[in-house]
Amino acid sequence: MHPLDVVHKSFSVKLVTLTVLVVILSALVSAGFFYFSSGQGIGQTYEQKIAQLSLYKTEVIRESAFIFIGFGLLSMFGIAVIGVLHTHKIVGPLVRTRMAARQLTEGKFDMPIRFREDDMIHTMADSLNNFARIYGNRYQQVRNSVQDMQRDALALRELIEAGNMEGAAATRLKMAERMQELKKVLAGIKV
Repeated sequence: MHPLDVVHKSFSVKLVTLTVLVVILSALVSAGFFYFSSGQGIGQTYEQKIAQLSLYKTEVIRESAFIFIGFGLLSMFGIAVIGVLHTHKIVGPLVRTRMAARQLTEGKFDMPIRFREDDMIHTMADSLNNFARIYGNRYQQVRNSVQDMQRDALALRELIEAGNMEGAAATRLKMAERMQELKKVLAGIKV
């Protein structure tokens, strides 16, 4: 996986396609409005038509301005809605990822990260779930080793106090072996 392959490739294609469709739809609605609002006759003869054009000039300019402003507002609204819906498919998972990271720092490795079906960064969830599984296992190994070593230390102390040097030596060797195992586990943790 490359570092930038977090968001599905279809995300940008869908976003651009929907934006273009909204602009085209807005233009068609504006053109339809213009066509139906300008459907009135302006005269029977050429002279009447020329005379009426000068009268309609202001009205045509005003209606055209309304149409273009309407087209612009409709396009901006549609693009804003598409932007919100599409960014929600990334921001929502990022919020859940932040909560999962907080749980990981608290040592809760068994909480899988799940995204909605239409969220765009499923590869990130897979990577974090894999991370949690691997480091959860290592965390548990370290914890078990430390607990075993604490028990061995108490047993070593009791053997020394009882004067059992052979048992103490055997326990010390067992502790040294566990320390080597712990070093191997800790060496596998990369920060």
